[in-house]
Amino acid sequence: MAEKLFEWADKGLISARPIWNKRNEHADPHQCGIYRPDFVLERDAGVVIEECDENGHQSYKIRCELIRQAHISLGYGGRPVHWIRIDTDTARIFGSITLDSTARDDIHLRQLQMAERNPDYDHFIKIDYLFYRPMFGMVGDIVQSFEFPTIEDYCKWVDQVAPETISMQNAIKQRESGKKTWLISYRASGQNITHSNWNSMTKISIDECYTLAQRDMKYTLVHATKRVTAYAIGKAIGKLEQETGIKRFSIFGYGEISSGGDITEHPGMKLIIEHVNKQSPLLESWLECGDIRSNKRGILNRFLVSVDLNQMTRIQLLNYIRDYKQSTEQELSEHEQKHVKDEEELNKRMQKIKELKRLRTEDQKEMDEMEQELNARMDRIKALKIEVNTLKSLLQ
Repeated sequence: MAEKLFEWADKGLISARPIWNKRNEHADPHQCGIYRPDFVLERDAGVVIEECDENGHQSYKIRCELIRQAHISLGYGGRPVHWIRIDTDTARIFGSITLDSTARDDIHLRQLQMAERNPDYDHFIKIDYLFYRPMFGMVGDIVQSFEFPTIEDYCKWVDQVAPETISMQNAIKQRESGKKTWLISYRASGQNITHSNWNSMTKISIDECYTLAQRDMKYTLVHATKRVTAYAIGKAIGKLEQETGIKRFSIFGYGEISSGGDITEHPGMKLIIEHVNKQSPLLESWLECGDIRSNKRGILNRFLVSVDLNQMTRIQLLNYIRDYKQSTEQELSEHEQKHVKDEEELNKRMQKIKELKRLRTEDQKEMDEMEQELNARMDRIKALKIEVNTLKSLLQ
């Protein structure tokens, strides 16, 4: 697929070569993820993302796929994002229409050109499924399209077409029952949740409280002295909403209240860890005993990054190794992609040099033939001159 898209770009059929298998460096990695779309055509007016879905991604969990789309789309600063998803393995569309590779390429190119040249400012997300099985109750067609004015509309649609299964809901409830550590996300417009208003307005005793204020979101991480249920935490947050005016708000794909093992993967938790290590003033912290560094049993102590590895605890070392492994693998992957791209560019230049040499050889051959023909004409002219002079002498 990459070769085809690059060929179209080189012929001027699309505006440029798409970005291939790279994460969006301008997106917040915690809130928008570190996903790598297959191909991205990014312009000031809008973004086109193309994904090659082998066998229609039938083995993938559709809810996860749709959540991933939302996270990636949010990383482009509010520009309209047009997704083109291509089932690369379907030759027959819902059992009746058979398309050869040329017909598929023509449809693919037209759809890509239309998406690139006509950014739709009335819809934040548009999705085109090409050559797919019937999707989400559609009767099926060569191109099946869905469009959403806002991210909220998209989220509601996802919950309708790919709701959480009962087993998923039960697993979440089970994970969230009887925990000590809880993360709450809410809108930035209200007050901060602090240990003082928490202790005065709720019946849940805590010994740690951390609140990070971002431009559009706030995150509060608390540690209860005793295990509490999700129901009890929900009641406590409800009381805080009544008294302080805070408004719970979830990041798409995550709950408003998280607990247990889910917390470490939550974008809000990752932001808190990042700000702790930067000693950011945006993070407010309170501990009943000591501080973040001195309290070895604290929630965040294990995530502290020290320059001196000898001073790290076992958990800090494990986290450091995990983060170092992830960053190293990411760098290696980026270098590998760059190497592949450079190799392709080098091969193209070598082909161009060979072509130029061939053309130069042909030009030289043509020049030699022209020189021979010119010399032959010069010889004929000389012979004619001799004949003319001979005739003149005879006439005299």
